[in-house]
Amino acid sequence: MKPDQTLPSNVEYNDSNYKTVQQFKSLRTIVRLTLIGIMWIVLSIWLTGCLDGYYGLEDSEIQPTEYTEGDDNGNQTNNEDDGDDDSENQMEEGDDESEGYVEEGDDPDHDCDGHEVGEVHEGDTTKTGCKILIDASHDGGIWWYPQSSTTGFDPNAYHQGKSFAETIRAKGFEVYELGRGIALTEEILSGYDLIVRIGGYQGYMLSELQAYEKVLKDSTRMMLFSDHKSYVQFDGLEDMLGLQLKGGVNGVIATYQEHPMTNNMAKMGYIAGCIVTNEDNPAINIIGRLREEDFWDQNNNGIKDAGEIGAPAVIGTVNYANQDIFFIGDSNGLLMQPEPFVTNMIDWLSMSSCH
Repeated sequence: MKPDQTLPSNVEYNDSNYKTVQQFKSLRTIVRLTLIGIMWIVLSIWLTGCLDGYYGLEDSEIQPTEYTEGDDNGNQTNNEDDGDDDSENQMEEGDDESEGYVEEGDDPDHDCDGHEVGEVHEGDTTKTGCKILIDASHDGGIWWYPQSSTTGFDPNAYHQGKSFAETIRAKGFEVYELGRGIALTEEILSGYDLIVRIGGYQGYMLSELQAYEKVLKDSTRMMLFSDHKSYVQFDGLEDMLGLQLKGGVNGVIATYQEHPMTNNMAKMGYIAGCIVTNEDNPAINIIGRLREEDFWDQNNNGIKDAGEIGAPAVIGTVNYANQDIFFIGDSNGLLMQPEPFVTNMIDWLSMSSCH
């Protein structure tokens, strides 16, 4: 109470008491403000850490928590679908598949990202070691999801294949990635030590098969990752190599033959991949099979009927143009980077692909 205020008649004003009260109030205010300040600092630090953890990641640090397939518009689909639904990317019923290629039509001069057709998009690279081309030009929704023809295809932006590409780059390889929809030519495919073909959602034009034939015969090495055949029964490139890959099977790769790609391999998941149906081809060496209970259910009745293949062959090599081309009927599992499969792959690349 201030000195000029009126006190009750039975209360005697004491200036020292007043000063003591005021000092106590001031001290209490300081303590409160100090506590508020400390709480604000702690909260700010916590929020900054959270935001840095969420927004501050480089693209190479972003890992997909679960494999997701998508369509060409960036929409998530179920695990049975791995492609888009645009008619321009599908072989319509009645297309001539017997020749192993789609008809050549009006090819655009530019892809959907504004690059000239045939331009190779390069991600960050160490510029050392072998040059590897990831050919995802005929992929559906495996490698590039969630990117699409609408967003364009940028190797430096997040996509499901980015983490695997960065893993290879970290080992000293120069890695380049082809966007979807590019019409392949000899010029585009030339100049690389190794081509890794991803997917197989679309058929190939005859000119594209001829371009592949030329570079493979000119000593470019190749690895082929295929996928289920729900959309394209016959993609032409596999047939050119001497492979007949059909169907769609989920299962576990459990049996291996000795090969650098199968060193120390245990069981590995197999997600909606195709199987080899021409094991009698002497150019094919099978090095991996699914379990006996895993089979190609051709009539989709959930029962292994007579004639349906059990323990199908899914991994191997095929000799073409004086080289052994590694192949596997599943592209999905690659994005999960199973070990020691990825390590074996990198070791095999280093030994067999660098000139």
